[in-house]
Amino acid sequence: MPNYHKVNFYKLASIILLQCSIVFHIKLVAQDRPNEDSLIIRNFSSTHYFASAVNYSGLTLSDNTILFANDRGLLIYDGTQWNLKPIRNDSKVISLYDADTAVFVGGDDEFGYFKRNDLNEFEFFSLRNQVNDSITLDKFFQIVPLGDNIYFQSYEQVFNWDGNSVSLIPINNAHIFNVENRLIASAYGKGLYEIDDNNNVLPVNTKFRFQDDAAFTILKTSEPQKHLVFTSDNGGYILNMNNYSTTPWNTEVSELFRKDGFYYGTHWLDSLYVATTWDGGVVVFNEKGKIITFIDKSTGITGKYLRELFVDNRNKLWITSDIGLSEIYWPAYDTLSSIYTHIQSLSINDKLYSIQSIADTCVNENANLKFTFVTPGFEKGEVLYSHRLKGFDKAWSPWSVVNTKEFTQLKGGKYILELKAKSKSGIESPSIASYTFSVRTPWFKTTWAYLLYTVASIALIALITWSRTLRLKIMNKRLERIINSRTKEIMEKSQALEIANESLKVKNQELDNFVYRSSHDLIAPLKSLKGLIHIAKSDNSVDNQLEYLQHMEKSVLKLEDFIKSILDFATNIKTETRKVEVNLEELVSDIAYDLEYYEQAKDIELRRLLDITTFKTEPKRLRIILSNLLANAVKYHNFDQENPFVEIKAYSNGNGKTTLEITDNGQGIKEEYLPNIFDMFFRANNTSEGSGLGLYIVKDMITRLDGTISVSSTYGKGTTFTLSFN
Repeated sequence: MPNYHKVNFYKLASIILLQCSIVFHIKLVAQDRPNEDSLIIRNFSSTHYFASAVNYSGLTLSDNTILFANDRGLLIYDGTQWNLKPIRNDSKVISLYDADTAVFVGGDDEFGYFKRNDLNEFEFFSLRNQVNDSITLDKFFQIVPLGDNIYFQSYEQVFNWDGNSVSLIPINNAHIFNVENRLIASAYGKGLYEIDDNNNVLPVNTKFRFQDDAAFTILKTSEPQKHLVFTSDNGGYILNMNNYSTTPWNTEVSELFRKDGFYYGTHWLDSLYVATTWDGGVVVFNEKGKIITFIDKSTGITGKYLRELFVDNRNKLWITSDIGLSEIYWPAYDTLSSIYTHIQSLSINDKLYSIQSIADTCVNENANLKFTFVTPGFEKGEVLYSHRLKGFDKAWSPWSVVNTKEFTQLKGGKYILELKAKSKSGIESPSIASYTFSVRTPWFKTTWAYLLYTVASIALIALITWSRTLRLKIMNKRLERIINSRTKEIMEKSQALEIANESLKVKNQELDNFVYRSSHDLIAPLKSLKGLIHIAKSDNSVDNQLEYLQHMEKSVLKLEDFIKSILDFATNIKTETRKVEVNLEELVSDIAYDLEYYEQAKDIELRRLLDITTFKTEPKRLRIILSNLLANAVKYHNFDQENPFVEIKAYSNGNGKTTLEITDNGQGIKEEYLPNIFDMFFRANNTSEGSGLGLYIVKDMITRLDGTISVSSTYGKGTTFTLSFN
């Protein structure tokens, strides 16, 4: 079956001729427009929006909010803030369609729609339950509206949702399109079909067929009933809807598509078209097939494997790809006619809340309130804001690009914050956004409260004076008795202290060695944390604060790991050995559950070859031993290879001994380090962030359990630890 995401291996031989100048001016031939400003290209990676790097498609809503179909869900961008909304089973979102009242989405074995709830937040409703669970669904790459029906297309099935139920259309391995309010399907190797109101599939042009190709996009032209059909590898064609006939579109851009491959196209600026190619280019061309300009990685867009593109309400081109998003913008062609602003969030004493989640807020007097504004479709600095607080301000504030407003001295009462926005081109928001909140007057500021304070203060002073006088008399007598008793007690204890002091000198010598060796591991993360705090204080950039916090978290986790090693060391020294029957199956499962949160732990296969599931030993020490060995196998694994695994084997030797083997195909240990890996504070891996106590504790615990441990390792291939218990 053809693959919608295949890679076109054909190369464009003369691409240099299409890129005479990277900095260029667009001339709209059909509209005879003059040269305009040069384009602006901005790229967004997963570090900007904190979701998967893979994006499939996108669209813009009427309020200028932009949605993207992301590998991890629905990605929402309002110009300043990104938000990810997952769908059922955490399926990827691949296709989108805005039906005004709902946003329909197609995923992998999942499809449905998002609607805004009472809090104005997107909420997902699945249509998967309309289909029998026994049917395995493919990835839904297209969503096509026709009348009151919504059609979801994958290569295995095409479903029709009429608002009440889902019905199956008997066609597969095809792309579907709404052309002149008719549902047209282009099937691989078969031709063009029309799907009627009764879901019947009728052939209309069986000559337009390709063994491994089909129509990928159909776009209207200025001529009635004439449309441009673009195939993946066979260029463009003209479709006549009067008789469904197709003729080759022999043009400059069609030849380019035959060489570079065609992926997706759409209209732009009424008279132009824009498309992505399999070879990683963006082509702007006119209805005559003349290439206006060509944009690719060398021009500034990110990545080679581009997917779909769309035009937002500001005539910006958005391009999705496997490694992020790209925005192409010609300021001169920004035709946005209306903007919509709102109060996005409220911070109360540095605790952030969504405005929708705390409607009718009532806050305490003198609380630190910070409001954040947003205008979808515009980034910070592109919009001017003016605001006033009824009950506090007498007039609107001057226009400013600052999108926050802070209040710190509000007294008790009811307030309404009003907000309006204006683009730098002069477009003003048609309505005023407002938010109502109340500030509580504390009871302790009332007149009766102050009177009560005065009376209570006088009574309290009198009571304290009398109480202190009486207490001093009693304490003087007690002190005399205590001094006599303590003098005798001190003399008796001084002798005991001398004996204890001699014992402490010996123990202190032992502790000095341990403290000297461990001090660096304790101080290093603290110094790192201190440095990060100093940097974070001096850097006011909001974008960098999360990165600093992540580095701080690593230092804290490193310190926590070392302290845990010290606790394990102390536990091993002080705890008596009491052997009981241990269920090895349950113990390994518990440890595996704890390790699921390690970075990339989900990529490692845990193999269990347990010939015996129980044996008699001390459970707490055994848990620490296995946790250290399995955690090391995960931390220092080789994730660049295929099928990384960790294997734990348990068997009896037949002579009363139980043997455990822990094997991995990870990084391995260099041969010269093997004799020292069980030494205190020894690290065999230069990249290790551990304490160096782990394997030392493991060996000491095994010794206390009357067992032995040995290791064999080949650097670059893996390591095996063998544990033997009597």
